[in-house]
Amino acid sequence: MRHRILITGCTGLVGHGICLTLLEKGYEVWGTSRRPIRSNHPAFHPVILDLDDIGSLLAIKPVLQNVDTIIHNAAILQVSSTKTIDPWEDFYTINFVATRYLLNYSIEHNVKQFIYISGSGSGLLDESFSVLDENTPYLSRNNYASSKIAAEIVCRQLDIQNKISTCIFRFPAPYGYLGLRNAVMPKFIDKVQAGLPITLWGNGERQQIFTFVEDIGQACHLAIEAMAQGIYHIAGPEVVSMKQLAESILFIYPNTGSKIIFEGTPDPQDGRKISISIDKAIRDLGYKPSFSLLQGLNKIAKADKSIFFFD
Repeated sequence: MRHRILITGCTGLVGHGICLTLLEKGYEVWGTSRRPIRSNHPAFHPVILDLDDIGSLLAIKPVLQNVDTIIHNAAILQVSSTKTIDPWEDFYTINFVATRYLLNYSIEHNVKQFIYISGSGSGLLDESFSVLDENTPYLSRNNYASSKIAAEIVCRQLDIQNKISTCIFRFPAPYGYLGLRNAVMPKFIDKVQAGLPITLWGNGERQQIFTFVEDIGQACHLAIEAMAQGIYHIAGPEVVSMKQLAESILFIYPNTGSKIIFEGTPDPQDGRKISISIDKAIRDLGYKPSFSLLQGLNKIAKADKSIFFFD
């Protein structure tokens, strides 16, 4: 029998990448979204779920009778500026309280494993440490980070109490086929495809580690195979400057007339160094990133609508 997975937030950047990877590996997948979607894959089953609606959360219970593992990816990254209530309430309700409900329902229906897709280690942890690893202390910088930290803590609590096996993944700067167009990578891609210049602050030496969504999917596959427990950092294979990112995108999308322009504005993060240890994932899971930045960008450039299993 195929291993059966429920993935929340399958229409988002990371959830979509995880779905694609696990379907390719032969899993049967139930994927949630807030709006109706149509399956274009025989092993993919769409499910409606709104984390901000207790009725919708309760309605997910029957689905849990069919699954072995939940990969909880759905979350909010930002709150609409039109909201009049304290933004913390939305982050708390959707990113923490809904996670707690899903954990409780998973225990109730004997789900074997709960994989929690958390944030970037550099967003949740104390960056005064030279290398960020799974033991680096928490240091929240905003409401989003606080809500993800709270969810991580309750996942670990229930695991330690032997109520459900939980695995937590953190990773920096995910990229893939979907995503917010105001993130740095899709913004650069859009400019190049439109033949517009990429403008860089400072000398373009700000650093980032990008993580391709199919590498995140592979990490989930390895965690399921190993029935892994605990927190794991995963990441792409290289540290990339903003200048190198722009040059890579120009290489993948040639002959557009786009070019790099240094606009002269100082970059307050010039010289920032990124160091995230993935040693634990390598040791415990056999994780190894399969996609360099150029390889990931090339997959994105060659993708067509056949890669999407929903409308």
